Amino acid sequence: MLHIKFSIVFEKIKSGGGQKGVSLYFAIIILSILLAIVLGLGTILVGQTRMIKGMGDSVAAFYGADTGIERILYEDKLCRQSGCDGLTWPCVDTFNCDKGRSGGSVSGSVGQATYQVTFDNGATSITSIGMYSGTRRAVQVSR
Repeated sequence: MLHIKFSIVFEKIKSGGGQKGVSLYFAIIILSILLAIVLGLGTILVGQTRMIKGMGDSVAAFYGADTGIERILYEDKLCRQSGCDGLTWPCVDTFNCDKGRSGGSVSGSVGQATYQVTFDNGATSITSIGMYSGTRRAVQVSR
């Protein structure tokens, strides 16, 4: 019997110091990081754009509410100065003009903004809600 022994010698062929494919791995990692940064910045920019648009609407709604407050204060001043005849401005009574405008609610608009105002007798507590393009802002005044 003849025994033949075959032995195959495998040698590692080192090309580039045994780091074959590492540059591809690093390229994928770097591109993934850059993609995450770009998507994060895009999300922030879209959110900021929406907030800036909402700020303009908020300012218009605030000025609508402020207009309602100013209207009630002006009407109360006229009521107190008119002698409270009860005809020009609906005062609380015709005998005591110091009480000013009687309580209730008033609504109106200025430009495209609208307001809804509620107040008590003598307009000592006034709450006004301004609305513009779906945005609401409230102002409350006590004196």
